[in-house]
Amino acid sequence: GWAYDPAADEMVGTEETYRIYEVSPNDDLSLEESLSFYPEETASAFRDAARRCLEHGEPFEIEGPMTTPKGTSRWVRVQGEARRENGTVVRMVGTVQDLTERHEIEERLREQKNWLRSITENISGGIYRSTKEGLVYANQAFLDLFGYENLDEMVDANPRSFYVNPDVRSELLRREIAEGGLDGAEVEYRRKDGSTFTGLLRSTQVTDEKGRTKYFDGVVTDISEQKAREQELKVAKQEAEEASRLKSALLANMSHEIRTPLTSIIGFAGVLRENLTGEYARYADLAYRGGERLMETLDSVLQLSKLEAGVAIPSSETMDLVSRVRDTVDLHRPQAESAEVTLHFEAASDEVIGTWGPTAVQRILSNLVGNALKFTPKGGSVTVRVEEGDGTARLSVRDTGIGISESFQPRLFDAFTQESEGLEREHEGSGLGLAIVNRLVDLLDGEIDVESTKGKGTCFTVRLPL
Repeated sequence: GWAYDPAADEMVGTEETYRIYEVSPNDDLSLEESLSFYPEETASAFRDAARRCLEHGEPFEIEGPMTTPKGTSRWVRVQGEARRENGTVVRMVGTVQDLTERHEIEERLREQKNWLRSITENISGGIYRSTKEGLVYANQAFLDLFGYENLDEMVDANPRSFYVNPDVRSELLRREIAEGGLDGAEVEYRRKDGSTFTGLLRSTQVTDEKGRTKYFDGVVTDISEQKAREQELKVAKQEAEEASRLKSALLANMSHEIRTPLTSIIGFAGVLRENLTGEYARYADLAYRGGERLMETLDSVLQLSKLEAGVAIPSSETMDLVSRVRDTVDLHRPQAESAEVTLHFEAASDEVIGTWGPTAVQRILSNLVGNALKFTPKGGSVTVRVEEGDGTARLSVRDTGIGISESFQPRLFDAFTQESEGLEREHEGSGLGLAIVNRLVDLLDGEIDVESTKGKGTCFTVRLPL
């Protein structure tokens, strides 16, 4: 409590008042001295309130910050009223209450409320609070989602109008009560303008101390684009599966309907070229070599298709790579002799033991050596080398052939590509060999590198983990 004597301009107070202001009961305080504890804005409000109280007898109540002479900051509420004698105001009396703790709590709550408001208004999802009867709160994103200008307009609308199927609202409400909320329910909603969207609804039931439902807090996210993409992916998957089925059927037909008669053609052409003479023998030889070339292309297409379809998984076994590579190189010596190219084999050790698919390794090496011999002119050389190091086996095929331009190297492992293309290309081939090599190396968890200089030669290096 406190009292002010305007005649003596003296403030006095109770023990608690002196404690709040941190001054001694022996200190003589004037009204202005007591106001010096407040910031100017608050002090001015107190000063005006005291003047009206003394002149007109108006009671007052003011809250504000203050700082004691010892530097303590507090938040206080001051109440005052006039005391009269013979109709004249002779003093003011009142109370001062320390509200610092309450004010700090209110300030924290205010900050949290502002923070939550900022989150709800800036989040992309539509946040709402509803009762069994309808909406009581919605953020701007929620209003925008449904096409309404403000909450009042949306509250006035029939809640069932928000749903493509009005009966869904009752079912959702039943589930929310039974399950304590919803975790990711897909709902077809209707906007104010009649357009529709698919929303993902998540909600939580809030109850009172007796377990009765007070309201539901939830968020609605527009997933229409996501659903459209899912449908597109579903259609694309179906189309891809159908394409894969047709591809499998085509490959089966190619293997049976083409390979079988082609084998007969090659066989009979071989017999004819051995038993005919002159011009007819030359025709038979052209048919034989053309058939073999077509069979090689067919085998490459089938092999690449199986690799891409994931049905040509090589079975692994422990083997000596040096022995395997030496045997494969020996198989290519007739081709090297025919091309008048020297074929070398080198090994850094007597054996390199590892676990690989033998068919895959042989196919890799055969394609690389075959390519090197094909693209190396007469008098050149091809060197195949095997060595081991750092947990890998390294297989290299180096030639002194025509080389590969730097601009073409990024496309080197693409299917059906050759640096020389078109009807006037310089070398025969389907352009599938290196594509097959690359996929086989991937299946063996290996790596393949190429170094090449146009006109000087090429070196392919394959690294396979042991």
